[in-house]
Amino acid sequence: MAAGEVSDIHFGHVFDNGIRKLLRAESNSILLFKKFDEKRMVYEGEMNPKAIEDYVAENSMPLIIPFNEVNSPKIFGGKQKVHLIAFVDSEKNKELIDVLPTVAAKHKGSMLFVTVSPAEEQITEYFGVSKDDMPAIRLVDMSDSGMKKYVFEEASLDEASLTDFCQRFKDGNLTPTLKTEDEPAHDEGTALKVIVSKTWQKEVMESENDVLVKYYAPWCGHCKELAPKYEALATKLKPLAEKLVIAQMNAEANEVANEDPIEGFPTLRLYPAGDKNTPKEYTGERSQEAIEAWLLKEVTNKWTTEEEKAPADEKDKAPEKDKAEL
Repeated sequence: MAAGEVSDIHFGHVFDNGIRKLLRAESNSILLFKKFDEKRMVYEGEMNPKAIEDYVAENSMPLIIPFNEVNSPKIFGGKQKVHLIAFVDSEKNKELIDVLPTVAAKHKGSMLFVTVSPAEEQITEYFGVSKDDMPAIRLVDMSDSGMKKYVFEEASLDEASLTDFCQRFKDGNLTPTLKTEDEPAHDEGTALKVIVSKTWQKEVMESENDVLVKYYAPWCGHCKELAPKYEALATKLKPLAEKLVIAQMNAEANEVANEDPIEGFPTLRLYPAGDKNTPKEYTGERSQEAIEAWLLKEVTNKWTTEEEKAPADEKDKAPEKDKAEL
């Protein structure tokens, strides 16, 4: 059963006593052979499928695994969801590279240690690490929804400081680092409010208004298509600024703690007044009219539409018309 749950690992039975003796194996034992780290390992756990599966999965990758196209699925698709990522130049950062295996051995089974070279531009750009920043350490936790990132900021990159950094994470004594843009200047009075990570708590969670936030990515074609319609909506509803805020956030450049991950772009979420911890996600047609109709239905602070005002206006004019006919 364990063999069916672990990919890329060959399982086999040995019945021949001669081969068992050659392998220095005890009867009813399990050996794991690898081409890295400990070449030969003797399993000493319980003889049940789950325990064997966990043992093999834990030891199926080296203590330090280099990030590349081949290893990427193993890294991000594996069961280990806490990764310490070392952005290193193999020629310039040999001291750190030599230290990593010792630290990794202390946290084997609870963290995956990954090295990223300057050539892996896609992941270096994602984490905002340049060649000049190397060596650099990032710890990422994907055990819950989304990804929490922690930046190693100590001056010394030695065994003691790295070990302490990992232990502080395990003890819950590290604060996630969030990407954020600078707070926009002269934003007061604009129809479409720009929110960044630094202002999100104040402008969204602490606001007494209903707040509609569009999360977008600059490269997203659907976001570009929605942009003029969303701006027109913000302009039309600007008179309601004391009740309703229309805002947007570049989700590629800003992160929000404890927010449900953005699954696609654009994503529109309404944070109702008085119930900010239960946002409502818009899933309808991406048109100005459809979004406005949805807002009117879902907001806490209702407003009166022009259509609703019209009958009352006509009633007010009716007596004057009757008098004119007299």
